[in-house]
Amino acid sequence: MKKYALLTICLFVAYSLRGQCTVDTQTPNVKGLYPNPLPGGSIGSAYSQSVTMVFDTHSDTTINVPGFGSQTFTAYYTSFKVQQVSGIPQGLSMPLSSCNQPNCTYNIVQNQTNRGCMLLSGTPTESGTFQVTTTNYANGYIIMPITIPLTGLNAGDTVSFDDSRLSSIPGLPGIISGFRTKTYTATLQINTTSTLKPLNTIQATVYPNPGKNAILKWTSYEKTQIQIANSLGYTVWKTQIPGNGENILELPNLPKGLYLIQIQSNTNSLTLKWICE
Repeated sequence: MKKYALLTICLFVAYSLRGQCTVDTQTPNVKGLYPNPLPGGSIGSAYSQSVTMVFDTHSDTTINVPGFGSQTFTAYYTSFKVQQVSGIPQGLSMPLSSCNQPNCTYNIVQNQTNRGCMLLSGTPTESGTFQVTTTNYANGYIIMPITIPLTGLNAGDTVSFDDSRLSSIPGLPGIISGFRTKTYTATLQINTTSTLKPLNTIQATVYPNPGKNAILKWTSYEKTQIQIANSLGYTVWKTQIPGNGENILELPNLPKGLYLIQIQSNTNSLTLKWICE
C-alpha cells in the first residue's frame, strides 16, 4: 500500500511539473503577449518558451447610458478565459493545459497588471513568420461608477436591471459583442536552418597515458574547470581556465595511481581516465 501511495505521489508530481510556464513579471503594463517578437527557432531544433499574457482591465469602449445624465460608463472585465491558440507552426504546441491557472481562467483585478502564462514548445517542422494568437473570452463585466454585475452575458444579449432607468440600454448588446472577445498576438520566426550557437562540445586528450608529467589538451570556448579526483573519489587538484579554443595544461605531479580528470564548462562536461606512473 505504501509503495502504491508513493508511486501515486510521484506520478502526480511528475504530471504537475510537466508543461509548466513562468510568468515574466517585468513585461510592460500593456495588453498582449510577451516577449514580442518571440525568440526565433529553427526546423528540427527543440523549442521551449514561456509566453506571458497581459490582460485588459477595462474595455476600449465607454458606454453612454441614455436617460442617466451626462455620465459615461466604463466596463471593467472581471475575468478572462483563454479559449484557443492559433497561428502556431507545425511541430509546436501551446495547449490550454499549459496555463498557470486552472481551466486557463484568470480573475482580473482593477488597477493592477494582470498576467498569466502558457508554454510554447516542441520541435518545429515548418519555417516562416507566424502570428501566435490567443483568443480570450471575457466572463463578465462591472460598469462604473455604479456597480452592475454582468456575469454570464453572451454577445447580443438584452440586459435588464432592477433600476428602471437602466431597464434597457440601447446599443449595449452591440458593445458587448464588440469587446467581449479579445485576441493577443506575438510574432514568431522559424528558420530552415539553425541560427543558434552550437553547444560547446568538449574534445580532450591526456598524454602520455599511462605516464608522468602529463599534458591535458582540450577544445573549449567557455570558461572551464579542471578537477582531478583519485580512485576513492576525493578531489586532489582543481583549477579554472578561460576558454581559448585550443587549450593546453601541464598536469601536477601526483603519486602513482588511477585518476579521473573532469573537464566542466557551462554547457558540457567530459571525464578522462589517467594513470599516473
